Amino acid sequence: MLLYLIIVASLYIREGSLQECRYAVSQQNAISCASITTDEELNHAMNDTLSPYGDLTWVIEIVEVRDSNMLNLTINKLRFLTQLKQLVIRNSNIRTLLSGNPDETMDYNDLEN
Repeated sequence: MLLYLIIVASLYIREGSLQECRYAVSQQNAISCASITTDEELNHAMNDTLSPYGDLTWVIEIVEVRDSNMLNLTINKLRFLTQLKQLVIRNSNIRTLLSGNPDETMDYNDLEN
């Protein structure tokens, strides 16, 4: 029974990881977020991470999304769009990348052809 509980707990921890963002004061212009599933989660996680440092909207130029599964990612919903220069996506599944303009939608299937 104990072995069963350990297995279930380890699977839950591995698969049920919470979204998180990391901000390093040494690299002040970047934030990295993981285990994200929606635009709202991304904004919320960034806000929670940056709030102890005050208003940094004018500083963030690089947003990294890693180890995430998102149906859509809408660029203009990112809180730091006015200063955003680079969006890095690593080890993630994002079905559709949107700019916010319906005419500029990029679907994963379009990239394969």
